[in-house]
Amino acid sequence: ERRSSCKFWLAVDGPPVFAPTNERMAGVEGALARATLSGLVTRLSWNPSATMEAAMKAGDAEGLLKVALDANDKGLTPKEKEDVLSKLLQEDDALGKLKAAYGNWFALSEARAKTKVTRVVDLLVASPKWTGTREDATELAADMAASSSSHDDISAVGETALIVNVSRYAELAAPKPLYDSTTALTFDPPPDLARRMSATRTTLAKDFPGYEPPPPWMLMGSRTWFFDERLRRALAGGTRQVLILGAGLDCRALRLELPEGTKLLELDEAPVLNYKIAKLADAGLAHPSSASFVRANYVLHPSLADELKKTFDPVEPLFVIWEGNTMYLPPREGRRVLKTILGAFPRATVAFDYLGNCGREDLKADPAAVMFMTTVSTLDDWLWPGSWDQQAAKADCGDYAIVEDLGLPELLTLARGQQVADAIYRDFPQLTKSKLYGTYRFCLVRNADDDDDAKKDP
Repeated sequence: ERRSSCKFWLAVDGPPVFAPTNERMAGVEGALARATLSGLVTRLSWNPSATMEAAMKAGDAEGLLKVALDANDKGLTPKEKEDVLSKLLQEDDALGKLKAAYGNWFALSEARAKTKVTRVVDLLVASPKWTGTREDATELAADMAASSSSHDDISAVGETALIVNVSRYAELAAPKPLYDSTTALTFDPPPDLARRMSATRTTLAKDFPGYEPPPPWMLMGSRTWFFDERLRRALAGGTRQVLILGAGLDCRALRLELPEGTKLLELDEAPVLNYKIAKLADAGLAHPSSASFVRANYVLHPSLADELKKTFDPVEPLFVIWEGNTMYLPPREGRRVLKTILGAFPRATVAFDYLGNCGREDLKADPAAVMFMTTVSTLDDWLWPGSWDQQAAKADCGDYAIVEDLGLPELLTLARGQQVADAIYRDFPQLTKSKLYGTYRFCLVRNADDDDDAKKDP
């Protein structure tokens, strides 16, 4: 816990902002000491509960804040919680500010619920064991959705950005760091990371005795290098339009030198981007003026292509970084997103990573995958809902050209050299048996009719 003092402040007309001061809030320690009125809710909007939703709809600001306080810090005494609650409720229009902090969560939650129902109906109707009509399946799926807890599972992915960020700054410990990861230190680790890591160690010791995980920089640092280098190559070739899709806590706009005239757009959900921008501002950092943001869920966006065309010229080359996203999307949804981008931007090049022929049951038997899943603290269906099938994707998207498709051993050799790659596989022999590491791939694709440009790539 790096800070122990703050003031509660909310920009009513702008994104939630954390403003540190020298004031000390008596009696409040730990995570709450750097929280804001909006921050309490923004953090929980990644994983809102039915209790919070009911309190919001009922206009019960006190009830909502009590839930937020309980979820943010279990260590406060009842008196300390009462003091914080009293201070927050003294602000003018506390409930209105809470609603502003939530942004469009309710609309997003409703849209997501409809998507879930549609997916369940499709699965039921496709099953040979289903003997009812589609209307019967729709009714059953609606009942299932109504009885389930209110959990915005796509927004929950935003929390993985914090986990990934911890691995990103582990590159500092690599023998020869591939990039400057100091900007990653701007962001806090998940507040309960110690508990998660403890749970992970317990699970690994019980289910996979003797397993020794490779250093975190091996995968995450090498992955970051891949996207960095492919972006640099595109910029060197004259590309001046860059989209970072599902940006998370990506800081390439600050780390990499962007040529004059480059347009860079980061697209992710509001809680994630607001958190990132605020933390960078707190550290005295800011994106370049050429960077812009779209706060949206790109999977649910009603017109993703039109949204992107507000920033990018469809006639010009576009480089898309789609890092660490496909493994959280149903394969059909991922293919739809890729098809949308390649269809709207004929000269787009898309760099993304994916898990190949690997099912959830395979991952549950793989200590490397279990380590990640227990650290994220969930085995929910939103995590790795299906494998990416390159041939199915090509069929859906109009037979795109695969410029590059690397496995982890090839990437390690490219990024860190043969000597380091050999040493990693020698010192961690279980890597060769891992489904996670064995099917993890990194690729670059573009429209087949733009393949002449692909042949010119160095």
